[in-house]
Amino acid sequence: MIDNIQYWNYLARCASALKQVEHRLTNEQIIYLNQYYTVKKTPSVSEIQLICAKFNMKGIWWLVDIEYWFCGRRLAEEEIQQRRRLAKKAAA
Repeated sequence: MIDNIQYWNYLARCASALKQVEHRLTNEQIIYLNQYYTVKKTPSVSEIQLICAKFNMKGIWWLVDIEYWFCGRRLAEEEIQQRRRLAKKAAA
């Protein structure tokens, strides 16, 4: 039971980090990242550097922020799948 609570807390922290990064991005940048995410869910460091160069973002923190964004998106999808599995178990 405690593992589940820690897991959900971890997912909540990742979702919070995702929202914080999105607040620093423009709508066009978020749309681009969403489109990129549908093609490739886990970009390499060099691909993230290219994304930052495309957006004219300089500095290590932008690289970290974009990496957090992709990680947060993956974990958000995982959370949705986990909630669906739990809902099916509860309904049965």
